[in-house]
Amino acid sequence: MPSYYDGLWDDVLALVVRHICSEKQAWNYEADRLVELNDDKTITLTDDIVSVHPHDFIDKPEEAVVIRNNQRLYDLKNRTFYFRRPFRAGLVRLLSYAELPDVVQRWAYIKAARIFTKITNSEDSNLIFTQEEEDRAKAVALETYSMHDFYNRREMVKPVNKRKGPPIRDEEVTPPYAANALSDFYEDGKLPFFFNIMANEELLTDATVSATVVNEANGFFTGNFMKWPRVLVGGDINQGYNFTNADIAWNFSIDNNKFQKIHNLMWQRDDKVPLGYPVVNQALREEANRYHFSSMLTRYDASSATTIVDVWNEMCRVSFNESDLTGDPNDYILNFDNPLIPNYTVAEIARGYAYARQFAPSATFTLNDFKLVGTYKGEAAIALASALNDEGATIDVVSDQGHLNWSGYLPTYQEWADFATSCVNIGCKFAISELDISVEGLADTEAKEQFQYDYVSGTLAPFLWDYREHIHSVSFWGNHDEYTWLLDRYNTTYPAEQPLPFGPNGTKKPFYEAFFDYFEAKINE
Repeated sequence: MPSYYDGLWDDVLALVVRHICSEKQAWNYEADRLVELNDDKTITLTDDIVSVHPHDFIDKPEEAVVIRNNQRLYDLKNRTFYFRRPFRAGLVRLLSYAELPDVVQRWAYIKAARIFTKITNSEDSNLIFTQEEEDRAKAVALETYSMHDFYNRREMVKPVNKRKGPPIRDEEVTPPYAANALSDFYEDGKLPFFFNIMANEELLTDATVSATVVNEANGFFTGNFMKWPRVLVGGDINQGYNFTNADIAWNFSIDNNKFQKIHNLMWQRDDKVPLGYPVVNQALREEANRYHFSSMLTRYDASSATTIVDVWNEMCRVSFNESDLTGDPNDYILNFDNPLIPNYTVAEIARGYAYARQFAPSATFTLNDFKLVGTYKGEAAIALASALNDEGATIDVVSDQGHLNWSGYLPTYQEWADFATSCVNIGCKFAISELDISVEGLADTEAKEQFQYDYVSGTLAPFLWDYREHIHSVSFWGNHDEYTWLLDRYNTTYPAEQPLPFGPNGTKKPFYEAFFDYFEAKINE
């Protein structure tokens, strides 16, 4: 068969599968996938749907509504509903030929073959079937399976046949999956969460850093360039903005087709507040927040579903004892130790999130903080996120920064699992937003790398795999070891500290290999 027919066969087979499965499904054009309808012509949103249009529904589209968590959200007759999860090809496995039961595959194959031979005048004996054979295959399929069974992909999933052209009748053996980079796991649809890499000034001066981000990350963000003390001239809200470096970072993400992240809009620690900021007047403070939010979210197109926004960074008090869990989320907010400065409240912060949402209808909003997993602070953060969403904040993800330390903060598998479950219980996903593993103090490079490998392969990667459907993303707080922020924090130099998956010039370390090897092995089990 001529090679130029290969793509045509794939298209015909996909169209036939879509047709066969369309009895209780609608085609979502923007997401390019099938969406299952409920019996009452409604659709239940899941985290993999970007948007739904009225014309996507079969039969009577004007009767379709959107429901989520058993609540009627929008009448689709006159508007589009935009969901806040990003969609990338591979995020959701399409209902494909390879995912159908054998007897349904037979029906789809015969039907596609008859269409294909008619289009191409092919005389391939593997593709010549009669109408009677097609009708018989259809009858067997419908007698064996109900239409609902076609959607139960957990029971039907088979290895996808990547062979070009029509599949032969004898099943081919699919070779083991092999990734070339961490980013491949998400891009190929093998993991539902993605990897981000952070960089600052080194992005501008070291070509190997940009190469690492381009090759290994699904998303990119800057740790410093977008923080408000950095975008404000002289760190003073009264002197206006200088977006030069922030623009460079943002454009790098866009130009390289990466998820973008704004880190961060609000950072309310007293040593991070810009000069001239009206902290002593609650009304003026809220007005200043809104001005800054709108300035950032309009300059950097946060309407995109591939944008992540750390709206409020490190809003929880730094430390908690069990007795500090009073039951009032207002008590869990980090406030200034100054009687002249009004305390932030759940209501004020929720209004800030809601205002930001006007400019970022499809973006992912986070509550980002440190040392949440396995701590009383984490319990407070969950209660705070839940209270904020009850007030209209629309937080999508609760993220632990993940600054781990071999001799300090190092959660167990169960602690990771329990915290992720707590996030799910309040309707959020979980992310690790600033991952590094400090090994300063261990004897030598071999010991440092062995510790990181053992922890990732034995604890962190198994957790991420087991809870993968509830994970939003994993972000590394840095790129190459020689640029880590911990060198300044501990007043040391490389190689005393080596907390990242990449060494100088982007060398892949055992830290990296632990993630890579574990996920590849689990995918091929």
